[in-house]
Amino acid sequence: MKKKISREIIKENIDLIGLKGCLFRGLSYIASGFSEDELLYKETRKLIKPMNEQHLSIPYKGKLEGQKNNIIWVCWFQGIENAPEIVKLCYKNLIKKNPSTKIILLSDKNIHNYIDFPENIWDKYKRGIIKRSHFSDILRTALLYYRGGIWIDSTMLITEAIPNFIWDEDLFVFKYHNQNTNQVSSSQFIRAKSGNKILEKTLIGLYTYWSRYNKLYTYYLWHYVFARAVNLNIDLRKQFDCIPIRYAEDNHILQSRFFDHYNELDWEWIKSITFVHKLSYKHLKSDEDENTFYKHILKDYK
Repeated sequence: MKKKISREIIKENIDLIGLKGCLFRGLSYIASGFSEDELLYKETRKLIKPMNEQHLSIPYKGKLEGQKNNIIWVCWFQGIENAPEIVKLCYKNLIKKNPSTKIILLSDKNIHNYIDFPENIWDKYKRGIIKRSHFSDILRTALLYYRGGIWIDSTMLITEAIPNFIWDEDLFVFKYHNQNTNQVSSSQFIRAKSGNKILEKTLIGLYTYWSRYNKLYTYYLWHYVFARAVNLNIDLRKQFDCIPIRYAEDNHILQSRFFDHYNELDWEWIKSITFVHKLSYKHLKSDEDENTFYKHILKDYK
């Protein structure tokens, strides 16, 4: 059964590629009979050749402040002091739950202290061609490829310390349980040791795309490029298949219940399923009910 295109997807694509581009995509969708997901994934075929043929420079081999590969990276480009309340809460809790791990908070002011980018990529970011949300896709991939560690989105709430088995993996991502998609994993939490080949190929794909284009054809570019990298050859696919299975959908359960009436039994169940929960600072509403999951988190995780 083909995936339907929702109003949200249409609005998102108009914002990204304009009305003409959206109309053209819609006609292609109707003519081909492909789902939105299939059409967008097909677009990344143009990136396969450079991803196969190109290689990046040798990853950074030194230690960063006494640690190698055992770093947590988190970013708020405007500086944490300017972040929404829910982002500050997630950051404070990340520190609290992982007291012995080096955590590096990135912003526009200190990115170059840790990583460099091709000049055209940096120039397009400074000129606003590459938006912050999509520059962060490049940032996380480059940091983990060259430096190693864990990338965690600034809106991810940690309710337990990051498990040791994740630190032991050369690469760890949360996989999608939904098999009817060409996206194989989320990008909100990634663990990698420096030099990981899947991330190298993903980064090449992202660099290639932004060297050729000045507009984004899908919000989920990283997801499709990462899926292409996983499927470039048998060895990369085997590496991905060996990643312990934890499902990305589980990380969104709390967000779907955010404004529901708080229930301790449900909360304990949610925490038993996953140690990390994707939240959002957008669309937060003033809620008269003081006993929602949202209000509980604000109260208990400060």
